[in-house]
Amino acid sequence: MMMEELGFYEDMGEGLWDEVSDSTMVERKRRPQEVGPASQQKQRRMIKNRESAARSREKQRAYTVELESEVQQLKDENAVLTRQWLMETLIPVEERSKPTCRLRRTRSI
Repeated sequence: MMMEELGFYEDMGEGLWDEVSDSTMVERKRRPQEVGPASQQKQRRMIKNRESAARSREKQRAYTVELESEVQQLKDENAVLTRQWLMETLIPVEERSKPTCRLRRTRSI
């Protein structure tokens, strides 16, 4: 049984539904039919919402770029510090600078 026979699409208005096949109906985007103040207010609210969402996405992109930059900087710094640490710890004991002359006690009291 088709949906039209059951009365599902009777009150949906003309031009809002397209028949894709024998038993499938697809809804198209509705066109604004009202031009009253409530409709205009809703339209302004939708526009403001879109603009706000775009600003929010842009802020998020900028923050992500900033974090990626900071991550790269910290990776570079980590690599430098790791090299320094390896150079200090892997130098053979003989090659390390010998301590300067120390004063020692020669007699106990």
